[in-house]
Amino acid sequence: MKDFFKLFSGLLVVILVIGVVAYYFESFITEEKIEITVTNVNELTAPDGSKYYLVHTKDEIFENRNYQRHNKDNAAMVAKELKAGGKYKVTVVGFDFGIHLPLFLEHRNIIDVVDKVEVKNAVKRRRL
Repeated sequence: MKDFFKLFSGLLVVILVIGVVAYYFESFITEEKIEITVTNVNELTAPDGSKYYLVHTKDEIFENRNYQRHNKDNAAMVAKELKAGGKYKVTVVGFDFGIHLPLFLEHRNIIDVVDKVEVKNAVKRRRL
C-alpha cells in the first residue's frame, strides 16, 4: 500500500509539472502556420462583455480572441480579414483537447493572418 501512494504521488507531481509548463509556455510550444478554408465566422460576446469570434472550417473550429497569455489584442482586425469561403494561411496557438479544460481556451486561437491564398480554377475555359 505504501508503494502505491509513492507511485500515485510521483505521477501526480509529474502531471502537475507538465500542466504548469503547458500553461505558461503554450504559445511557444504550439505555434504553427496552417492553411484553412473558412466556412463561417460567428461573433460572440464573453461574460465579461468582450467580443470574440468562432472561425469554422471543414476540419476544426478556431477562436479569434484577445488573450493576454498569447500576446494577442487584434481580434477585431483579424476578424475583418477572415471571410466565409476564403482560404488563408494563419498562425495558430493552443491545444485542441476536444474538451474544455479550465485555464485553457476551448479551441486553438488564431493569432494572425499571414496571407490570403488565391484559389485557382482547375478548369480552363476555351475561347471560341
